[in-house]
Amino acid sequence: MRCEKQLDMRWKQIDKLESSVEVYAETKATWRRKYMTKEGELEALEVTHSGLTLLSRAVSEGERLKVVQNQLLQTEEKIVAMNQKPSTTDAKWEARVKEYEARLNAAEEKYKRERQGNKERMMDREPD
Repeated sequence: MRCEKQLDMRWKQIDKLESSVEVYAETKATWRRKYMTKEGELEALEVTHSGLTLLSRAVSEGERLKVVQNQLLQTEEKIVAMNQKPSTTDAKWEARVKEYEARLNAAEEKYKRERQGNKERMMDREPD
């Protein structure tokens, strides 16, 4: 009987060991499934991350393009303003030149009239 008890105890130990191995195998399979699921999620996140990175770069480049375009417009406006200033200054100088030319012409006309008047007076004074 004693052998039977020992044999029984050994069988119980073997059964417990088998059930432990089964539990271990199930746990291992469960963890493997979870691992595979998480690995798939990680790959999906990596793809999403790379897509977002590209999108972020594109948005950043788009914003940079807008800034450069605005700077270009401002520079063009400055150039136009600078081109207008000399033409305004040129117009002022042209007006001055015309004014001085008009004064010169008026002075020449005045001189001619005075000279003609002097000639006529000299003719009137001369005895015929």
